[in-house]
Amino acid sequence: MDSESERLSRPSREGICPNCGKAIPEGQGVVRGAGMFCSLDCVALFHQQEFTERAKRLRDASHN
Repeated sequence: MDSESERLSRPSREGICPNCGKAIPEGQGVVRGAGMFCSLDCVALFHQQEFTERAKRLRDASHN
């Protein structure tokens, strides 16, 4: 299992948002990859560094 999957799997199984630690009511979670979050904001905050790096790579690729 990769490190992201490891960081996300246990809290998701327990119904806890891996970003903020809030309980996720059944049927109300936002799923991304291996994780379930309480909101889209928590998805974005959890993956902010990854999204920033992707944006930099896209910017750099478009300038070549």
